[in-house]
Amino acid sequence: MNVRNANVRARWVVALAVTVAAVGAAGRPSAHPVEPVEMVPGEVLVQLRPGEAIEPVAARLDALEVAPLPHCPDIYRLRCSPGESGPELANLATRLPSVLRAAPNHIYRACALPSVTPNDPAITEQWALRVAGSRDAWGITVGERADEGPTPVSVALLDTGVSLTHPDLADILSPFGTDIVNGDADPSDDHGHGTAVAGTIAASVNNGVGIASLPWEGVTIVPIKVSNNENPPVTTTANLVSGISAALGAPDVQVICLSFGRPASGGPNALELAAIDSAYQSGVVVVCPAGNTRNPQTGVAAGVQFPAAYSISLAVGSVGPEAGQAAYSEEGPALDLVAPGGDDFGPKLNPAQPSQPRRLIFTTGWSPGLGDIYVRMEGTSLAAGIVSGAAAVLLAEGCIDSSLTDTERVDALVDLLTRTAFNPLGRHTNRLGHGVLNLGNALRASTVYIDLDTPESGLVTPSLAHPISGRIGVPPDQNGPRPLDISDIELIVDGVDLTANLQIENANQGTFIYQPDFDSAWGIGHHVVDIVARHPDGIRTRHLTFDPVANIPGRTHRFRVSQRMQFRGLRMFSIPFELLPGGDTAEVLFGGGEARVYRFLTSEFRYAQYVTIGVPKEPEASFDPPDIDVAAPPAGIGYWVSLNGDVPLNLIGAPVRSPTYRVPCPAGWSMVGTPYPRGVPWSSVVIEVNGRLHSLAEAVRQRFLRPALVTWDGERYRFAFAPDGQLQPFQAYWVFCTTPLHLVFARTEGGLGTIASRGSLADLAPVGGWRLPITASVDGRVTGEVVIGTARNGYNGFGNEDVAAPPSPRVVADLRSRRTEWGRANGAFLQDLWSDRRQSCRWRLEVTTGEETAEVTLAWGEVPRGWYLTLVTPDGRAQRMTSNGSIRVQARRTSPTWVYVTAAPIR
Repeated sequence: MNVRNANVRARWVVALAVTVAAVGAAGRPSAHPVEPVEMVPGEVLVQLRPGEAIEPVAARLDALEVAPLPHCPDIYRLRCSPGESGPELANLATRLPSVLRAAPNHIYRACALPSVTPNDPAITEQWALRVAGSRDAWGITVGERADEGPTPVSVALLDTGVSLTHPDLADILSPFGTDIVNGDADPSDDHGHGTAVAGTIAASVNNGVGIASLPWEGVTIVPIKVSNNENPPVTTTANLVSGISAALGAPDVQVICLSFGRPASGGPNALELAAIDSAYQSGVVVVCPAGNTRNPQTGVAAGVQFPAAYSISLAVGSVGPEAGQAAYSEEGPALDLVAPGGDDFGPKLNPAQPSQPRRLIFTTGWSPGLGDIYVRMEGTSLAAGIVSGAAAVLLAEGCIDSSLTDTERVDALVDLLTRTAFNPLGRHTNRLGHGVLNLGNALRASTVYIDLDTPESGLVTPSLAHPISGRIGVPPDQNGPRPLDISDIELIVDGVDLTANLQIENANQGTFIYQPDFDSAWGIGHHVVDIVARHPDGIRTRHLTFDPVANIPGRTHRFRVSQRMQFRGLRMFSIPFELLPGGDTAEVLFGGGEARVYRFLTSEFRYAQYVTIGVPKEPEASFDPPDIDVAAPPAGIGYWVSLNGDVPLNLIGAPVRSPTYRVPCPAGWSMVGTPYPRGVPWSSVVIEVNGRLHSLAEAVRQRFLRPALVTWDGERYRFAFAPDGQLQPFQAYWVFCTTPLHLVFARTEGGLGTIASRGSLADLAPVGGWRLPITASVDGRVTGEVVIGTARNGYNGFGNEDVAAPPSPRVVADLRSRRTEWGRANGAFLQDLWSDRRQSCRWRLEVTTGEETAEVTLAWGEVPRGWYLTLVTPDGRAQRMTSNGSIRVQARRTSPTWVYVTAAPIR
């Protein structure tokens, strides 16, 4: 029974080292650890031929005690003298004509124990479900028959029993459990191991309690107790053979999860193999752990344990959160596949380092002192439990052809699990078998499924025309893939059948879309989506959804339409949607009220203007400007918008569906926005120049563009550098390019990660030194700001740390640093930093106004320690700048007002 604890593992490693040293001293070095093969002393298991009696056999073997195995007709346990050898007794018995087969009574052990510290239950703790493909599997509709639901399937768990009262297990336990060890019908757990494995198989899902598992319904567990509370738990061949026989007699059992293992060096056991073959011949797959005996420090493996090593059982190894082989997980040619089992050794350099509990499996538990709890554990038993649950899902959802023979069904199930496993190498390996279990892949390959792309359940969208799109997959038949037809789908929203308005986008790929338009837009509020797909054999599959908070499957797919409010005043603005015909004008978007839309024309260095009431209505300021080529206008384009009051947006648009999106930027200043309705890190944007892709870091170093992202917060310009800068939906940003280029955005986070991550961002933003923001305000309202100071990576001249000022909107007062000695980089700056070399620095600050005249207050906060700052006013008066100071100056529209600041280090 293959579950381990870090502390026990450390003791095992020490013991192993002693064993190897002893072997070496004897002169017989070995490449593999030699595990002791344990058997019950003086015992043998005997299976008689039909009609034969046990008494002559017992007499021939001088048996002291004879006992029939529970649930196993014609199999007996014979106890002889404790000094007798089990293998020799078995060899002697097999030579008797009345004996069909005989074998020693092997002992099976667990390799470690779980922690009994209770944990707060939460699905976010269950990384194992993610690795096993649960999210994909839950998102697929898995053969939910409209009339009867999934076919009931039971998993027989041969272990220490299961807690019958655990709130995450009580509802999924079959009443047909039994106790082989004590000979009664109560399979209650008195150790905890079985309860932990049961949670990985089929913990109740969507019950508002604790954890989840791969099957959300239709799967029950038959607990069969084959071990008591030894620490670690042990069992025998006799108990396993009886347990398998009991499992085959329980209703609906199609999977047996056998949690124990014994050393590969012990070789096959005839009775054990016969019991597993009996299950195989009955159409029941036996899932076994590969074992936990690989040395985590040296990587030396002893081989896949028995009974996992049999060709007719399913041998399961363990992986950690990164889907790599767990340090302890056994390996070899007999390994079929791997699944999450925990790996707290993980990237640790040595076993003396502290345990990493979040790398373990979070599951149900039980302990004598605490009762029903949740625990963190690791081991191939847990991996076998997860595979058992996945196998049960595939059987419950009708993924295996019911016309096959019993053995063909087992073979087909194992083939489905192994060929759909995640396997980047594309071949069997001793460490990972055929790959990492992926239930989502297995379901896609074997049943009708609906993969809804948008809207996600629980989505709140500002679009009144948000589409419903996705993919329907039908497994290929003998004639090959079957193209999707409109007759395969039903779409009902809020009880209204919208199937007639569905469009098949690509029949061979199974993609579909329902796109509302201006006349069929959604109403404000919640909407319920019901999609059903039909299979030629009569299966009707209904799309399942997720509770966006609990992250588990539910029955109702909902989304909500909520108009976005655009606030009054002058603001930078973008639309992360493609506007649809009828809704692609400012008049519709702003509800017929008065709005002024401006768009900067880089080549002309002026603003085009579009006014909803009156003129002008320049097409360059429309939401489909003729001078810029984007795939889904106006997504990616930036504007200024001026409103007299707050306005709810009548957004008739669809989210951009392409995986990447290119936004052109000419040389100079460009206004851009994210084309996707999510925040996009500035560092994730890729720069395309002359057809070649560069990361932001590479592009800045080649001086294709400047690193700062500049936006307007309603009062003044703000700026940010990578990696902190983000482009937020509905907000526009200024970007300065020195050459024509394209900004390339990815629809999913990390979609361009390989390219975007090239190069270091460390020196794009200023580091060290000091910064002093100085604000400009009129009547208490701040409308301008400049940042002066120094940086350790600064440059005495124009550098990446300096942020140029974009074209200014008409504001009451503005404040810039003006440089006229930097050649081609001359201009106004929002941030102007010198090198931090303890030298004198000087800034020329420009105060401007859009009014005829204005009294402007310049204010600053804490001045840097160790520096003497002097401000020279427009009339030539010099004054020392102290912390939290201010001055007033007169500004005029006709000409700028100049203020000078010097900073000298105090020696």
